[in-house]
Amino acid sequence: MGSALCKAGFVCGRERPSIIFPTINWEDAERVWHHLFFDQLHVRPNERSVLLIEPPLNPRANRERLAQLLFETFHVPALYVALGAELVLFRTGRATGVVVDSGEVATYIVPISEGFAIPHAIRRVDVAGRDVNRQLEQLLRKARRTPLPARLLGDQAALGDVVRDIKQRHAYVAPSSRFDSAWHEEMVLAATTEDGDDGTPTVPYPLPGGGVLELRGELCACAEGLFDTSAYGLADATLSAITACTVYEAEARNKLCANIVLSGGTTMCRGFAERLHEELAGLAPSAPIKVVHAAADGICASWAGGASFAAHPSFKDSKLIHRWIARKEYGAEPGEVP
Repeated sequence: MGSALCKAGFVCGRERPSIIFPTINWEDAERVWHHLFFDQLHVRPNERSVLLIEPPLNPRANRERLAQLLFETFHVPALYVALGAELVLFRTGRATGVVVDSGEVATYIVPISEGFAIPHAIRRVDVAGRDVNRQLEQLLRKARRTPLPARLLGDQAALGDVVRDIKQRHAYVAPSSRFDSAWHEEMVLAATTEDGDDGTPTVPYPLPGGGVLELRGELCACAEGLFDTSAYGLADATLSAITACTVYEAEARNKLCANIVLSGGTTMCRGFAERLHEELAGLAPSAPIKVVHAAADGICASWAGGASFAAHPSFKDSKLIHRWIARKEYGAEPGEVP
């Protein structure tokens, strides 16, 4: 369950979830879960165990409320609650590393050692995809080169769809040491076409209903807030999370530095990994920094990790992450979830 999207499906042999839908509020939870089980997945929940992926620092009350809904309303036989970052790392074949998960609402930095998150070292940065969307929308509203048509300015939902699509298709992060006009034009040209040879430094974006936006500086300026060093940027937070692991030897902290894994839709912006690597290397020049993407589709990285983990032969016997909660165990202590 992400901050903007929930993903659901079957774990065996699947690379992607069967359904992706907007994150729900508590008032709609029962109705949406019913629709998910019976209308989308076509299963009887009382015959299916559930692996539930939660975000870092999720309040215990939220976990207990979900458990109550799944056990008491849908009568699932067992529930397994897992931390998404641990599953992301599991998917990459690593047991130790740092997961930088940037979704819609917030970015979490989660150090993990031998399969277990280090709770006191987890960091949250309240800058993520929603902030990139807002900045891009502001820039588009101010654009004089090709102003937004009145029909979009008067329809916030339609404008929001356009902004998100532009971000996903064309937004990029400029490396800090090369943020100049030449690098900017090179990156925009690469985003224009697949081969980057038959376009101009301006990216044309066809609008629904007709018309074309000509995009240029907006494409990288919208993401700069993620790395704003005047505030608490992602590189600062990542280094803070690693250095908070003071009980570990220098060799172990170096292993964290060398296994920084990205997940979440916001990290899929072109140049994100390179920018984070460069800024971390500047902050800790002697550390063996290495930044990689967890998967080609960062939006589903934790779900794919959960599918891999659940399909592993030793899953039900594994002591990693959390443990299975059987319905009979829940019934003995209603509302109590580890």
